[in-house]
Amino acid sequence: MPLSRRLQSAFASRITGLPPATRYLLLLAALDTTGDLDVMRRAATRRCGLKHLAPAERAQLIRIHEPAGLRFRHPLTHSAVVELATSNQRRSAHRALAQAWQEVPERQAWHLAQAAQGPDERVAALLERAAGVIAGRGDGPAAVAALLRAADLTPSAPERARRLAEAACTSANVSGDLPTVTQQRSRGVRLLVGGQQVPGPALDQHR
Repeated sequence: MPLSRRLQSAFASRITGLPPATRYLLLLAALDTTGDLDVMRRAATRRCGLKHLAPAERAQLIRIHEPAGLRFRHPLTHSAVVELATSNQRRSAHRALAQAWQEVPERQAWHLAQAAQGPDERVAALLERAAGVIAGRGDGPAAVAALLRAADLTPSAPERARRLAEAACTSANVSGDLPTVTQQRSRGVRLLVGGQQVPGPALDQHR
């Protein structure tokens, strides 16, 4: 096996030997990425407590320092934690994290989107609003990712096309990457209703 595969297999074997509560907390940390212990504590309420991180610390899989919070000692640990979880476990963890991030709507919207199993206009609208907040902070790539995910969750073809076009415009404003913009806009153009192209933000201004 390639070195990276052997390493990941080794990390996986160390993770599977941990108690279920510890593995759940590690999954929360891996999906959240902030390392914020207060968020993890809120997300794990009624299920387990931060004391259950101790086995992972003893196994030297994570490092906990205040105020930095939780950090994985190796990127492959992070990957293995996520890959060892089932899709239902990941969605459940995302729902718990969405509840924990109620005071930060853009983070809550992202976790709700990751927990969704199919089209959901309510979540798509929340994610679109979150994209506006994220773009206002200057994080264009994250705003584009949020808009694309919002489009994926949109049940209505016209709304889906509009969000794809908005993602394309946001991408152009950030990087001027016209091939990528064209590909994203093409996805929107193919979503036709009654033979009519769905209106979306014009891209000609970016050419």
